[in-house]
Amino acid sequence: MNFLDTVQSYGVQYLGGLWPLVWTLVKIVCITLPVMGCVAYLTLWERKMIGWMHVRLGPNRVGPAGLLQPIADALKLLLKEIIIPAKANKVLFVIAPIMTEPGGAAWRQTIYYPYYFASVFGRGTALNLSVKSPGYDAEHDDNVPFIDIAGVHDEEGGTATFFAVNRHPTDALTLDLSLQGFGG
Repeated sequence: MNFLDTVQSYGVQYLGGLWPLVWTLVKIVCITLPVMGCVAYLTLWERKMIGWMHVRLGPNRVGPAGLLQPIADALKLLLKEIIIPAKANKVLFVIAPIMTEPGGAAWRQTIYYPYYFASVFGRGTALNLSVKSPGYDAEHDDNVPFIDIAGVHDEEGGTATFFAVNRHPTDALTLDLSLQGFGG
């Protein structure tokens, strides 16, 4: 009887019907952990190589020669504080990335489509725009405008595209654009 047969018989004996699930999870962990370790240390090697190319040391603070840097990076990522803006609705801020369909599953983030449209239509040179809008006082700034706008000018296509957002919690605000500086 070899080792795997022994493990299989003990697993069936002690876990019964749960054994196939547990054994599958053990195999997944046995494959995933070494791959994650390889990726972490390949990233460390890449960072050290880039440091060498820039004539600097690279990561060398954690452990001997920086060998514990991937573990420190993983801990930093896991323990990193989630920052929620002071004026944000905290529950909404946490659940906002979740989008569902009636009777369906959760899908991509709700912010996908605004970024999608910005990536499709936002081609050209960024414009320096100013906004005159009613505002509100925030913790770190006074008179923050309720309307914010970004825009790009595509000389080749002869178009100007504007992206505006109304941050007022209750009122719909009107938007008037003055295209000073554009010939026509």
